[in-house]
Amino acid sequence: MSPAPQTIAHVDAEKGFSGGEAQVFLLMEGLRARGWRNVLFCPPESASQLRARERGFEVRSVEMRNDLDLAAVAALARGFTECGAGLVHLHTRRAHWLGGLAARRARLPAVATRRMDKPLPARWRARLLHERLALRTAAISKSVEAQLLAAGVPAERIVLIPSAVDPGALAARAGRPQLRGELGVGPDRTVLLTVGQLVHRKGQDLAIEALARLRAEGRDVVLWLAGDGPARPALERQAAERGLGDAVRFLGRRADVPDLLAACDVLVMPSRAEGLGVAALEAMALGRAVVAARVGGLAEAVIPDATGLLVEPDDVQALSAALARVVDDRGLRERLGRGGPQRVAEGHLAHQMVASYEALYRGVLPAAAAAQEAGGAPAGRPPISACIISFNEVDRIFDCIESLRFCDEILVVDSHSTDGTRELAAAAGARVIERDWPGHVAQKEFTIRAAAHDWVLCVDCDERVSPSLRAQIEALRDRGFPDRAGWTMPRLSSYLGAWVRHGSWYPDRQLRLFDRRRGRWGGHDPHDRVELESPPGRLEGDLLHHPYRSLSEHLQTIDRYTTTMAQGLFARGKRARGIDLVTHPLARLGRFYLLTGGWRLGWRGILLACLAFHYGQLKYAKLMALQVDTQPPPGPGPQRTGQGCLDAQP
Repeated sequence: MSPAPQTIAHVDAEKGFSGGEAQVFLLMEGLRARGWRNVLFCPPESASQLRARERGFEVRSVEMRNDLDLAAVAALARGFTECGAGLVHLHTRRAHWLGGLAARRARLPAVATRRMDKPLPARWRARLLHERLALRTAAISKSVEAQLLAAGVPAERIVLIPSAVDPGALAARAGRPQLRGELGVGPDRTVLLTVGQLVHRKGQDLAIEALARLRAEGRDVVLWLAGDGPARPALERQAAERGLGDAVRFLGRRADVPDLLAACDVLVMPSRAEGLGVAALEAMALGRAVVAARVGGLAEAVIPDATGLLVEPDDVQALSAALARVVDDRGLRERLGRGGPQRVAEGHLAHQMVASYEALYRGVLPAAAAAQEAGGAPAGRPPISACIISFNEVDRIFDCIESLRFCDEILVVDSHSTDGTRELAAAAGARVIERDWPGHVAQKEFTIRAAAHDWVLCVDCDERVSPSLRAQIEALRDRGFPDRAGWTMPRLSSYLGAWVRHGSWYPDRQLRLFDRRRGRWGGHDPHDRVELESPPGRLEGDLLHHPYRSLSEHLQTIDRYTTTMAQGLFARGKRARGIDLVTHPLARLGRFYLLTGGWRLGWRGILLACLAFHYGQLKYAKLMALQVDTQPPPGPGPQRTGQGCLDAQP
């Protein structure tokens, strides 16, 4: 779905150029390729201004002297209006404040990116920045997300969008032998490299101390430090005092970081704090082993013993030991390097990041702009948010999202998937929120409240909107959803290779399309339902359902659901009798097989009827087990001892 040309105003208040600015340009390049217009607002004579001109981006200069620079707020607001911006993206701490105020003054929606892994300012200010001034905040790592949550920013306001790299742009220009020769290093010497500002939090002093220990043990190792900053004089003194001589090279700011990575053997990142660490991503993309501190996003990006080694921060002894391992074991270095590109591909590629930001923009753009992007529909047409909850559904999430392309927003709330579900959903254009699992009802209710629009279409990962259902929903949307607060739809399920059109599985009407202002999710886990303030309308297009990948998964689901059901019944004071183990299962079997025509399904009907019986029996058996577990034994009696015999208790 290619976007219509929209203008994004990017605000970056930094005069220098570091990893954050590199990410801004990587994003703008990707957006430009997708048809978006980008205008960069930055200080005059800043590194970003010069680079924007070199790369052909529109750029406007605004001096942003401090957080109370009201002249900058006025200039930014005027600039946003003049360039026709539809949305403002705030990229740095000062930009969050000044650009956020300017966006509010210009009556434009704003989003922010938070990159720093450190506590936010006072809670009131954090909430003002990330709730009032920015509609959504992108955290580049889970550690940054945790800092936002700790400051009181609501989870529904936060989107996890990791930093990324473009492996194609990292090709080395100079060969490894050439660059090593220029820096006076032979082909057989082991080269360690640090990349970043020379500041205390980057921990280059720890790398220098570790190098001294390695060389004292007889290892022929050199250290290159790429970057500059206020800590350089102290680091140079430290290297001299440790007698390291030309074993340490201060390279200053370098534009050839890919060449340096290609020429080194190990990237060292002993940071004391790190939002994510783009240098680590670049090194892994180029197949270089990484030794890093277990801090912030570094601990998430680097997989121990797969792409690198992690050590505790500020622990020189551990850092030295880890470096000794990779220096002494060339096979280990090569194995760690081979794991890097695959790790980067798991959510850290440039196109994945751009797709996630594009989905974020779409979620906050005004409804009129969303309607225009959808193909020129009337500006007054109510937009729809598609709402999905997920956990480890990487094999099903993409098809689900594809069936929802007609919606104005696709929101996925994920419960910490470990199989790449979040990354694939973001790459497919969904806005993704990561959140702990509170239960079916609570998670679905959270999802509709976090959506950008009031009309919501709730779909599970194992469901697809059929073409006929889509046509009916679009027709209703174009008419403004008249008369009703919601609509039900028949759900058609597949089972072991066939569609189930008989039995209690069909039509199995589901209320999934509704106005959240007049409805909410209710019911009892795991069987949730929408509670609407008035009777719903009826749609006839099918919601396609693929509930089980196999019979084994069906049995596991029955076990899991009956446990949840029994616990819920017990908590609500319900109690089972022995007769319930027969009557309820028989009622389920009879309803499915006889009353609703399950017998027409052949052997599948017999199997599903038996499983319906099993479900009912297991639910009440577990409820009875809970009742027994809470009751004391009737009295003393024979007890089994450790020797396997029965002793009479006195």
